Amino acid sequence: MSLNQLRKTRWTINADGVTVRPFGLFYIMSVVFAIAFAGLSYYLFVSVGPMAVMPVLPVFAGIVIIFALLGGNAIIFDNQQQVMRKKLFGFLPVSSMPFEKIEGINVVTTMGGGYNYRVFKKSHKYGKGMVISCGYSKNNDANAIAFTEEVVPLVHAYLDKAQPLVETKKTITAYRFFSVTPPEYRVKKNKTFQLIMGIVLLAIAFNEIFNTTFLADSETYVKYLVIAGCQLGGIALVTVAFTKIVFDTSERAIYVVSPIGLGNKKHAFDDFERFQIVRRTTNAIYSGTDVQMHFKNNKILVVRQFNSSRRIEQFLDEVRSIMEK
Repeated sequence: MSLNQLRKTRWTINADGVTVRPFGLFYIMSVVFAIAFAGLSYYLFVSVGPMAVMPVLPVFAGIVIIFALLGGNAIIFDNQQQVMRKKLFGFLPVSSMPFEKIEGINVVTTMGGGYNYRVFKKSHKYGKGMVISCGYSKNNDANAIAFTEEVVPLVHAYLDKAQPLVETKKTITAYRFFSVTPPEYRVKKNKTFQLIMGIVLLAIAFNEIFNTTFLADSETYVKYLVIAGCQLGGIALVTVAFTKIVFDTSERAIYVVSPIGLGNKKHAFDDFERFQIVRRTTNAIYSGTDVQMHFKNNKILVVRQFNSSRRIEQFLDEVRSIMEK
């Protein structure tokens, strides 16, 4: 088995349910750590002596063993008991959830273009979710395709039997995320961050033009680059802050309107295909969620950004309500 195959999602299907093991990457990491620790131990043994190795050897061995065990972490969809269980190291139960509380399996796309599959609760459909697959970088990844063909439909069949799908249409009478002046519905947005950052960058640019406080000892070309960068960045941020996204029900279109006229766009309601929820991370730390609207001809509109995913469902309900008018 190659290293690439080892890190892929593995699963077994039997009469009782499905067991998924998505964390094979930990096996590879355990091997990498073992090699690195072996080299470090040899260096300490030769350069310092055996006594320098003895205290750290159990620590090194423990780290390698733990990572190897983490590779066996398992998510079990028990069709007999109608429950999903997570088992640490593959045998130690750490959590469980009845099927009736599970919304389903969905794909989560990251800003870098990668994606994985996660289980979501009914109470938090657009949250972080529980990872049940390895990360993929290509849409045609054979392991991802097999996962969506073999595991996802089977699990959803389990969920359908546990709690039959009943569509309940919500009636929106008040809009939380839109300023309403029929037939126009303008998306509300928080301009504070963009305005503050834009003004700060413009202030730095003007300060360096007249006072050169920070760049007094810098080369001339450096000064020009910094001033130009701050000006462009400041103007861009202020422009973004005042750019409007308007749903016009009379024209059945979404308008993106920039205060300087650049980047104005129009998307017809009839060209809308689907929503895409993209979780943003910075250095592996969650930094927000984008709600994207995908249209025909591969056009994408980031219609709103959220710092908390719990409000996304309400926003989507409001968008659907407007587009059905």
